[in-house]
Amino acid sequence: MRIVRSLPRRGDYSQRIYAPMTRQEVHELIDEIPDERLDSVAAILVEIVEDEDEPLTAPDVVGLNESNADVAAERVRPMRQVEAELGL
Repeated sequence: MRIVRSLPRRGDYSQRIYAPMTRQEVHELIDEIPDERLDSVAAILVEIVEDEDEPLTAPDVVGLNESNADVAAERVRPMRQVEAELGL
């Protein structure tokens, strides 16, 4: 999905409106993902690929947008960090 309208602040995904993207645009977007966020993105992509028969629903899109907003606001931490804090 291309960003059709966006707020001026980079990383604030909560107010962006998305339009369909080409495969090349998705690849370019993935190349911009910071290394520390790749695990989360990979998990989402695996879910999408494995659930290929089911299209995203409106609640799915809302959930993804909320997740993006949480990541942008740094309200999430990598699992490795949580495990380290818990001594696991």
